[in-house]
Amino acid sequence: MDIIEKAKELGQMIADSEEFANMKKAEAAQTNDEKARQLIKSYNDQRRQAVAKMKNESVDPETMKALQKELQDAFNMLYQNENIKAYIEAKKDFEQLMQSVNSVISFYVTGEEKADCSSGGCGSCGGCK
Repeated sequence: MDIIEKAKELGQMIADSEEFANMKKAEAAQTNDEKARQLIKSYNDQRRQAVAKMKNESVDPETMKALQKELQDAFNMLYQNENIKAYIEAKKDFEQLMQSVNSVISFYVTGEEKADCSSGGCGSCGGCK
């Protein structure tokens, strides 16, 4: 049994997974949505400006709180766009799949369950059984 061949097989299975397909489809829809692209650009600009302000040592707690609220409000605006929302959720599902795969591999290499796999432990995802 060649480990590299098994890794290639696993990689192909991941690439063929429903989670990966959903993420790529949602990514394409988001990329082709002019409104979504504008919202993302605006959010990224606002985030860069807020981060620059937050790095200033003289920022008081109230200003920091206001900046954080601005960013949260801007993110909430992103989430109102269906294509952005679909991409964020699809990406989260794919990342969860990858985390589960990595946890299973780690379990078989180390013999230890990863405690922070999820809030319900490894038993909640079914990946380590």
